[in-house]
Amino acid sequence: MTDDIPITKQQRNMKYQIWLMMAIVVLSLLVGFLLIPKDEHQKQRLIALVGTTNQGGLVSPTVNLAEILSFDTELEKLKWTVLIVGGACDLRCKEVLKETKHVHMLLGKNSLRVRRVYIQDQSIYNSARISNLQDDHPHLSIVPGNIDALRVATETATSAWNAEETRVFVLTPDNEAVLYYSVDHDLDGLLDDLKHLLKYSPLR
Repeated sequence: MTDDIPITKQQRNMKYQIWLMMAIVVLSLLVGFLLIPKDEHQKQRLIALVGTTNQGGLVSPTVNLAEILSFDTELEKLKWTVLIVGGACDLRCKEVLKETKHVHMLLGKNSLRVRRVYIQDQSIYNSARISNLQDDHPHLSIVPGNIDALRVATETATSAWNAEETRVFVLTPDNEAVLYYSVDHDLDGLLDDLKHLLKYSPLR
């Protein structure tokens, strides 16, 4: 006959620790599975929740601008968009265009996943002046648009702005505005934000 071996208190505690570790692993896997984003909108909410470089302001809630944009959004649907919006292209506007151009170049191989679009209000759009601007920015799409409609669509999700201010938005491939940069933001942070978003954005 084999004698029963008593379980010591230390062994019992070890047993509880093993069960606790297994429970933590299972719970972590379950939470991770539930948090997997099902679409672009959920993905951006998750990124905002867990933290981003977030040098720009969050557009909260995100705003889909597909119906307001006057350029062909289907042609390069897989690309993120750096959208520059403003009235007459003054010195501030030209500086913004220059800074976003440098950011685009510094993205390296990821620059192919991003496009830059400058929308000027259709009431002051001038083809001759735009042609001169295009010489300095050959890879920039310049189009007329309804700036006031865009401002109204985004003003509740961003800080207040007027049509004369040059403002930058970051749009997902589905034309969801997720970040914005006003005169109060340093555009140097745009590079970090784009790198972070592209890192967690699947190639589609």
